[in-house]
Parts: sequence; C-alpha cells; structure tokens
Amino acid sequence: MKSFQLSDMPQNALVWRRDVQQAKDILGLVIPPGYEAVIYHAGDYLGPFRQGDALSLPAQGRLFRRRAAMEGQVYFCRRQLDRPLYWGLGSLPAPGGEVFGASGQLRLSLDNAMVLVREVAAGQERLDDAGLGRRLESLVVGHLRPALIEAVGQMGLEKARGGLTLLARRLEETLKPQLTKMGLGCTALLVENLIINKETL
Repeated sequence: MKSFQLSDMPQNALVWRRDVQQAKDILGLVIPPGYEAVIYHAGDYLGPFRQGDALSLPAQGRLFRRRAAMEGQVYFCRRQLDRPLYWGLGSLPAPGGEVFGASGQLRLSLDNAMVLVREVAAGQERLDDAGLGRRLESLVVGHLRPALIEAVGQMGLEKARGGLTLLARRLEETLKPQLTKMGLGCTALLVENLIINKETL
C-alpha cells in the first residue's frame, strides 16, 4: 500500500476497502481531512482513525509474523458524499380518498465510521451511490412512506403542498434514528414535489 493514494478512491464511493498484506503496508499512513478509516483485523474492527491519525495494527509478536499475509482490510470512509441521493413515492392515500406522490433528495454524511463499516459495508470492496440507493429505497418505503402519509393526514394535502419545508423536517426526524443505526447522518432532506392526483382509492 505504499503507492496507495486516496485520490484513487472512486468519486461516488462513501466507503472504499483496501486489503492489508502486512503491518508495514499501512505504517505511517496518516488520515487526511475529509476522511476516516476503520481497520478489520483478526476478527475485530479497530478505530475509527480520524484526520491526523496514523494507521496502525496492534502488536502481535511472533504470532502476527506467522499470520501476516492477508491479515486484514482498511476501510476508508468519506465524511460526506458530494452528490445527493434522490427518492420518490407514489400512490399514497390522503384524507378524502385522494392520492398523492412526493419526491425529493437526501444528503448523507458520515456519523460513525465503525458502525457504517460493520453494519453496512463489511466485506464490500466499496459502498457507492448504487449500494446506498438500495439501502435508501428500503428506508424510504419502510419509514418515510408511513411518516409521509401520517404527516399529510395531519396537515391536509393543500397545507402540506404549501409547507414542504415543515413536511421535510418531519420526515427527517423520522429517518434520523434509522440512519444512525447505519452510521450515517442527514445533512439535508428535501421534499421538492408533492403532487395531488384527483383519483379515488
């Protein structure tokens, strides 16, 4: 890993894994601004290593020297994705038998590198937009959908459509604990459109 550069990390990746062949492979490697790192070694997760920290493995003595090859991995984690993730929901029931849909975007940041690696990215070469999008889809359907139906039911469709900022705040409060379980934070959740269909259920 002596030739390894974080500039090689794919731009759409939140987490990037690099295999460690020997302890000396990461000796002196310092975490730069905008990144954190977690090491998987001998069945344990070590870290997180933050800006200015030098990566290191615990001393293993002769045992480590015998098991040095393919001993572990380093997971480099970006503090924040450059691009937002987009979400959308349709055919949602509203009071009075109306149907509505909504869409928006979500900006994610790193909240806990250890949790993110252990719970979401373990074993993957990288966690990118597509992988996060698949995770986000289940969160949107399982948590944002019922929260959106409830909020619109309380506010009413017209008030909700005129108060997208308040609606987004309610949805963010609903989603925050679920993201925390993944080691992620939410820097912004936007509701960009709320479309009322005049169909009856």
